[in-house]
Amino acid sequence: DLSHNGPDQEDTETGNPFTGLVSNIEFRDVGFAYQPGVQILTGIKLVIPKGKTTAIAGASGVGKSTFADMLLGFIAPTQGTIVTGDRDWIDFSLASLRQGIGYVTQSPMIFNATVRDNIRFGAPGASDAEIIRAAQLAHADAFIDALADGYDTQIGDRGENLSGGQRQRIAIARVILCRPSIYVFDEATNALDAESEKS
Repeated sequence: DLSHNGPDQEDTETGNPFTGLVSNIEFRDVGFAYQPGVQILTGIKLVIPKGKTTAIAGASGVGKSTFADMLLGFIAPTQGTIVTGDRDWIDFSLASLRQGIGYVTQSPMIFNATVRDNIRFGAPGASDAEIIRAAQLAHADAFIDALADGYDTQIGDRGENLSGGQRQRIAIARVILCRPSIYVFDEATNALDAESEKS
């Protein structure tokens, strides 16, 4: 029976639709433990203001990726709540939540396709002008224009023909093109130079 969700399959459809961020996101005494007695995060009280940039900094292993995973709905807090307005974060369907969040990792997925198709991946109906604008906002347009075939350049398996910073800029352009309500960058600028990271 193909309609049956097995124990290892995630239910992404159940819950309220997330239609965009209408107020701040609040972490109210949030904690997380992968197993009982092994706390990764404890007592997090934080307001992420709507329309503002919030950076979570800290040494490797302090829980920054766990924090991002909770925002993305990959994991739920084991204590406390995450809310926006009067809605509990865990009440949103995972499908709608993930559609409303643009996520870029430090090792983004790049496909064996053209630059244009890689940027357009999440928004297949996007126009060329929209793709170019997203690339400009991601500071990717200069290196793309310098490629042999520009936006039509094949970038190889996993982006092997690009540098790490170039792959990250392509991934950032892809997310910008989707126009999510929330952007989450999990060390997504680690291969970019300091000037690019500031802008």
